[in-house]
Amino acid sequence: MTSSVRQRNYSTEKTDADAVRGSKRVCIPIDREEYEQIVGDKKAFRQLLDGYIEQYPVLFPSDIGQGYKLHGRLPVSKKMPEVHLRRIQLKVKDAQGQAQVFTIAPCFVLPYMTGYTRNLE
Repeated sequence: MTSSVRQRNYSTEKTDADAVRGSKRVCIPIDREEYEQIVGDKKAFRQLLDGYIEQYPVLFPSDIGQGYKLHGRLPVSKKMPEVHLRRIQLKVKDAQGQAQVFTIAPCFVLPYMTGYTRNLE
């Protein structure tokens, strides 16, 4: 039996910027009570996001200044069914002509919906 060893193809010429794909998740600084009140109300959610975009532009993709629309909600997580996440779609397409969709997540939830940040303190 011969065993073939697969070789990985990689380039040492890539920069760190090439390796980073970019996050499709935007974490907003909001407490749980306020988030639960507005997540179901499109108008209130958009007003909140507009305020955060103006106050904290670094949290959002650079193209958000050209406009966005609410793009629905993610399906309920099995890990945390009580937390609902919304999504936005930028009006500007990416280099491949695809719509750029981002998940808006509250800061009190850990990535991958693994728990609450207060449980880590």
